[in-house]
Amino acid sequence: MKLVIGISGKAQHGKDTIATYLQSRLGGSIVHFTDLLKEQAQYLGWDGTKDIGGRTFLQTLSEPIRKYGNWLAEKYPEYRDFSGGNYYSASLYNAILEGESDIYYIADMRMMQEYKFFLDKGNEGKIKFITLRVDRLEEGAPFDNGLTPSQKLDKTETELDTTQMDYHIINDGDISALETNLEGIVKDLCEL
Repeated sequence: MKLVIGISGKAQHGKDTIATYLQSRLGGSIVHFTDLLKEQAQYLGWDGTKDIGGRTFLQTLSEPIRKYGNWLAEKYPEYRDFSGGNYYSASLYNAILEGESDIYYIADMRMMQEYKFFLDKGNEGKIKFITLRVDRLEEGAPFDNGLTPSQKLDKTETELDTTQMDYHIINDGDISALETNLEGIVKDLCEL
């Protein structure tokens, strides 16, 4: 059975850093829900820059895809798994099942639909799903990741804020402190 670790947190809080560290210790592959979204955005002219304009473009683009997907699921039930937020989840899930790795790190779990989709697959016994939340602090306060106020309030930044995860990491030091905080998780995962 494949192990899937969903990593949640705000922009620039350490999701990719954590995925990379866990991969270096345990092996496996790093994947992202947004890979498909970014491909679609580049097709529409996005140059790949994740500055304020690029991030706004990605947040804006994802919304109609979810809404259209929900309409599609109602009209054509056979596409239900690929509807709304599940379009990215089902595509990523199928890639994981077909992939060669035994461990996958989803380094950008941001939406409740994504979380619930993989939680359901875990409950069905198709994968082992572990969740991890990272929050970055600077001098005891939330880290300023440079997003605009409206970007900080976007549901891609807030929707999983109060969701209970299997692990919660506070990223409030340098990289070696973060890696030390992750060692307990590495030990737990080795015992699965």
